[in-house]
Amino acid sequence: MLILNIALSVSLAATSTLAECADPPCMIRMGLWKQEPPAENAYVNSALRNFNRFAANPAFKMGADVGRNLNRIAGANAMAIMNHYDQAYYANISFGTPPQQTVVQIDTGSAAFWIGSKACNDVKNCNDLYPFDSSKSSTFMNISSGKPSNVTYGAGSIGGVMASDVMNWGSFTIPKQQFILVDYEDPTIFYQQNGTVSGLVGFAYQGGLQPTVSAMGYYETPIYSMVRMGMISQPLFSIWLNGSTTGGIQTMNGGEVIIGGVDPARYNGDIMYYPIVNVSKSYFWMVEITNVQIVGTLDATKPTAPLSITPLNLTTTYGLMDSGTSLITIDPNFYTLQLLPTLQKKSVGKPVTLTTDLNTGYTRVACTDAQRLPSIAMTFGGKGVSGSQPSFEITWQDYVLSDAQGCYLGFQAMNMKNTGEGNPVWIFGDVFLRKVFTVYDFGNGGRVGLAYAANTGKAFGVPLNAQSIPDVPSVKVDNATASTSKKSAAATAAGGWSFAATSAMLVCTIFALA
Repeated sequence: MLILNIALSVSLAATSTLAECADPPCMIRMGLWKQEPPAENAYVNSALRNFNRFAANPAFKMGADVGRNLNRIAGANAMAIMNHYDQAYYANISFGTPPQQTVVQIDTGSAAFWIGSKACNDVKNCNDLYPFDSSKSSTFMNISSGKPSNVTYGAGSIGGVMASDVMNWGSFTIPKQQFILVDYEDPTIFYQQNGTVSGLVGFAYQGGLQPTVSAMGYYETPIYSMVRMGMISQPLFSIWLNGSTTGGIQTMNGGEVIIGGVDPARYNGDIMYYPIVNVSKSYFWMVEITNVQIVGTLDATKPTAPLSITPLNLTTTYGLMDSGTSLITIDPNFYTLQLLPTLQKKSVGKPVTLTTDLNTGYTRVACTDAQRLPSIAMTFGGKGVSGSQPSFEITWQDYVLSDAQGCYLGFQAMNMKNTGEGNPVWIFGDVFLRKVFTVYDFGNGGRVGLAYAANTGKAFGVPLNAQSIPDVPSVKVDNATASTSKKSAAATAAGGWSFAATSAMLVCTIFALA
């Protein structure tokens, strides 16, 4: 699943680090690298020069050691993945014999694994970085039996043939990994690829280790292949995402995908596990949201000032963890009728002005007002989860982002009730996943683990010269209790897609159609 905010003048850079896994099955650590946004968006030539500089580096192609100690987990292995504008995360994977480099997006919200073909790019039907040339691989196999393979997202589609080939990812070698060799990208995907990424690798739950074939189809993902071949000690993976903090180009420490386990150094406290809901045939990493609260303060200049906690009215609502989504998408009714008004009301001082552009879906806020916004705390639960559960809180520093036009909230309204079988669905994308370490467990009946991430940087947010300390207001503390209010809600229109462009950003909303 993708919710991508793609700058029109972006370049990518990737490198890889290869190491040996001493005694399979083992746990493998995949390092994440990143490239952040520049201060301006109108610098295509400069961005391309930067990319070409990194692409020409032998370490980019050969996977030289990045110099980070990986010894704290037995068999750990770092492999380069990059943070693209704090909006997407990419991995460097090779295919074929001899190996050909590809750069793919890591996406926990979909399952298909696809790579653009050289033939498609040669005739300008695809627009990919490092397209795959099947004619140069001695181990490539077309396994389509003459049947085309098509993937339709909420916005955009690709088509091609089912194939298999040797895949190398870190110390893993999968002899016959299945993927779609793409021979067509529709205009949305073509523009989105922008010559900066080769394709996408999906990691959706798909019903678990004994998957149920749904209308979205079933794909043998690399994780499934690793479990089937006994390559990893536990049928799970975990993700730690880092933010850019200051902007500019950074090539280290963008985050990690850890396959086969978790790294205690990447989270604080205990991991809380929540069962995957039996909705949409359990295709997604989706859990129940039980409570949403706005947590404000009377004085932004005093960390010890009393808090004002305001619970919001929440019907049965699900949360979908999706590394392929840039922002947090929220049910439109909840977003416009509850969240935005309460953020304004509970801001420090006079209400902050929030303006939503109906064309782009962005909610804008003056950068100088951003730090007056309150925090948002979310609690998760589900069948079999008992006792008091911790809330996961995101502050204005987590959810306020910036671009050439100013500051905006890292949220968008989206109706996903089709996916929730009539109930609202929120998509927790990178805005949330940078704050919360996530575990994706195919075992134990299928569950998602959450804990506050450790040692992460913020996304490129409010420029320092735009921050100000607000006036201290005279407001009575709201002593509302932290409770959840449930009420019935009629299902409204089905989920869909939105597509809009501004002078600085292309906003695409893409999700697999059920």
